[in-house]
Amino acid sequence: MSRNSLWFNERPRHLGWLLLLLPVLAVLLVAVGTNLWRDQPSPATVPAVAVSPRGPDVAVRVGLPMQPGVRIDAGGTAAPAKPALPNCPYQQLDLVTAHGKVQRACVATTRMLQSGDLRSYVLEPQGVSDWTLRVDSGDGRVMAASLSAPGRGDYRCEEDTCAGFSIGPRDVHGGRTLVVSRAVLMAEDGVAMHLSASLKAPGDQQDADLACNEPGIAIVERSGAVLTLCPSGGGGVVRLEHERRLYSLRGAAGDTLLVGVDAGGAVDFVQIGALECQGLACSGATTQPGDDPASESGRRFSFSGTTVTDGLRGGAAALLNGSAVLPPF
Repeated sequence: MSRNSLWFNERPRHLGWLLLLLPVLAVLLVAVGTNLWRDQPSPATVPAVAVSPRGPDVAVRVGLPMQPGVRIDAGGTAAPAKPALPNCPYQQLDLVTAHGKVQRACVATTRMLQSGDLRSYVLEPQGVSDWTLRVDSGDGRVMAASLSAPGRGDYRCEEDTCAGFSIGPRDVHGGRTLVVSRAVLMAEDGVAMHLSASLKAPGDQQDADLACNEPGIAIVERSGAVLTLCPSGGGGVVRLEHERRLYSLRGAAGDTLLVGVDAGGAVDFVQIGALECQGLACSGATTQPGDDPASESGRRFSFSGTTVTDGLRGGAAALLNGSAVLPPF
């Protein structure tokens, strides 16, 4: 009997075994497939990466840490970073040299000096700074300024060359703000220095050297600004008109109060700046002669709620209270 005939004779038995094994193989295949599917990461846990299409010639910019003192400008070019300016505890001067170098000098609170009609604002160095600024003024305008530091130069301006300086109006405490906007000060060799600052100057009553020895005359403007006028010299009789006299009381800051007294000794005119009153409108204003009848020096002027106004500007007005003595002249 050939081997082929033997196979055909035993075929029913082989087919039986195959039929028995097929279910087992199917179960194994299902189990393996399930395990493989469970081992795959879920779509929610796979981070999506957006890839922008790039051409073959597009370069990819790689960000690298920059060295200290280097910044990236708008064009992507590395450039030296500007040094940070210090924060000053009191006041500051911003300086720009002829070469464009920016500096900040810290200065102390403003000190005021008075010599006749000339008022000086002095800003002295504070901390590690070494710059000193002095601004001289008269009649409410800047007449000269100097900026100096040991070994670093002396820069000045005078009269019309002091453009950029301005003195603000008084605040409610009588103080002022001195504003410097890119003023140009020159050294002897022609080198320029640009100066910018906003400086506070206290009121006269807040400065021991300028405060009135007596109460003085408080002039309160409608805006709330306060001026305390105490004559420091330069007063006297400025005009005689048929036994009517006009007296001048000049304060340390250059403000002048004019008081007219008629032949009967009554005050009939008061003026300070553009504000004035005449006749009966000067109620509350009185005067008494001094101890020496032969001299007008020592004459006292007193005010109690006297109102002066500016007829041209409408709402401008001020209220006067207090007293002052005419100084020797």
